[in-house]
Amino acid sequence: MVAEVLARSDGRVETINLCFPCHVIWFDPGESAQLAARAVLSLFQAIHAQRDTAQRPLPERMPCPHCSQPLLLTHDLVKSGRLTYYRCACDHGRLTSFFQFLREKQFVRDLTPAELTRVRAEISEVHCSSCGAPVDLQRDASCSYCGAAISVLDADAVEKALRMWTEAQAKRVPPPQSAVPLPVFGDPAPAPDRSPSAGDLVELVQLGVRAIGKMLEH
Repeated sequence: MVAEVLARSDGRVETINLCFPCHVIWFDPGESAQLAARAVLSLFQAIHAQRDTAQRPLPERMPCPHCSQPLLLTHDLVKSGRLTYYRCACDHGRLTSFFQFLREKQFVRDLTPAELTRVRAEISEVHCSSCGAPVDLQRDASCSYCGAAISVLDADAVEKALRMWTEAQAKRVPPPQSAVPLPVFGDPAPAPDRSPSAGDLVELVQLGVRAIGKMLEH
């Protein structure tokens, strides 16, 4: 794993660990909640920089890096919705996927019925952002393998989350200079690296990461 030193909301710093091939982050207890707004943005940019790294499937049994006890699959409910991660039974921390981290920080939300209809008009299948399985949009509104709803990442969610975190710290972070529309096909800009066509198997959250990541580079 790669170590990243990031700012905390109390002015101190903490070190977290990321595995880009597995698309996961290890958080010691309380680390995710203590991240400063600029640290969350730094992690988003790191995820964007590694967007083309192929995701390696996680093994069925994963040991805690501190005590070697097997990590337990855990389902939680937070303000942004349902959250899934792997936790240490001895409370040494948790392993969170990039997708679940973006959901936790309120960058990701489920598609509304109207948005799902727009996507269905352009493509028939997408990758599930949670587990990677193919989803037949003409038949399903959620992943038939893991049950996750079809999700999207959009600029409004990013800006809203950043505003919330910065206001909590009594600081101001300038919002993006221009809004980025949902990466729903048929919208004119900003375009992903290539325009998906009917029949392509794409991932909506990954398209959002590409679009917003490009905006933040400027």
